[in-house]
Amino acid sequence: MREADLPEQSELWMNKRVFSPWDCLMYEIFPGPGHEIFQINSDTGEITTAISLDREAQEIFTIKVLVRDSGSPVLSSTASVVIRILDKNDHTPKFLLPVSEIQILENQDPSVISTILAVDMDAGSNGTVQCHIIDGNIRGYFALNETSGDLSTTCGLDRETVSNFTLNIECSDLGSPQKSSMARVQITVLDENDNSPLFARNHCQTSVREDLGEGSAVLELHAIDGDEGQNGEVRYSIMDDTLGAFTINCITGTVTIKKPLDQEKKSHYVFRVVATDLGILGPRTSDITVTVDIEDVNDNSPFFLQNPVKASVPFQTSVNQTIATVKASDLDLGLNGAVNFMFETPETMLQVDPNTGEIFLRKPIPHESFVTYLLILASDQGVPARTATAVLAISSETLTETISFSHSQYEVTVPENTEKGGYPIKMCAYCAAGLP
Repeated sequence: MREADLPEQSELWMNKRVFSPWDCLMYEIFPGPGHEIFQINSDTGEITTAISLDREAQEIFTIKVLVRDSGSPVLSSTASVVIRILDKNDHTPKFLLPVSEIQILENQDPSVISTILAVDMDAGSNGTVQCHIIDGNIRGYFALNETSGDLSTTCGLDRETVSNFTLNIECSDLGSPQKSSMARVQITVLDENDNSPLFARNHCQTSVREDLGEGSAVLELHAIDGDEGQNGEVRYSIMDDTLGAFTINCITGTVTIKKPLDQEKKSHYVFRVVATDLGILGPRTSDITVTVDIEDVNDNSPFFLQNPVKASVPFQTSVNQTIATVKASDLDLGLNGAVNFMFETPETMLQVDPNTGEIFLRKPIPHESFVTYLLILASDQGVPARTATAVLAISSETLTETISFSHSQYEVTVPENTEKGGYPIKMCAYCAAGLP
């Protein structure tokens, strides 16, 4: 048996001599495996390749060679020739079952997340494969074992910091010259509900007019959750009792008025609004304190503390002397609740202090049986102003009950939804003893 090593991809024109025995003999290759791949010089016995060889297709060939002389009788002999094809680095490494996308949950301990497999059909160093990350390894979050191909994390990942990675991985053999191929691996970091909804601040304060209608927006609150999907979806609710004054849209966070406000009954509300995410494995929450101040509007008229006001003035009372004081109050605040006094019609004998309500004589009492009835207005300083009227009864003698209504009780029915000022009620009062 003869053996010979032949480099793969040897061409026919190379006339590569594989084996040459002695001369003066005739040689031929027996039909069989390899018969069409090799040829032999019948005179010299030199074996050459007939086609280009590929070691990865077949590495070893065994052919039978016959040699015979030209004598009589003809003598012959056979021999087996084993031809081994030597490797050439003619194959590029290839990735097996490439993983285009890897998903990993954030905040996990370092671990192997995938195995990158590659093969090279060459032999020896030409077929020995090593893998490396050449780009995309932000902050060194990943490590790749060059021989086993195990791709692992080096620390827990935070989706809110980096949610996607694209790693460029090179697989190369150890041949000369070296051959390599590239693969791109997409890594997606899956969300974990590790963030609570956050308001921009811990406290929010606003003010609204007390005449703001039901359903009107007071303010809009917004909380941001860094998570995604349901983990980052936020719902809002009011935690504390607002006495039914306010409600909140659970989706938009808009706080609206639920029932009429009355500054004179309650001028200040403090309550907490809670933002809750929809995390499946347990929601996370945060809250904000909301303060709503109710601004006063001029919705209350002044009212007299006494009506009618009666004053008995002796006949000899001197001019500029205080003879009575009218008092009124207004439940509103500021100018809306500041009351001034005046006579309904100009009065020459009497004068009223607009601030204090003191009434004093400007002229002497004309006679001993003097009696007069005057209307005094109490007006606040709101815009528009609201007023009230009181009767001032002045006599130079002690007054008895001289003014009364025509009925002690009035009853009337009013249709619902009657417009303001649309259904007047008439009430009558009269002065006794023919007094005007």
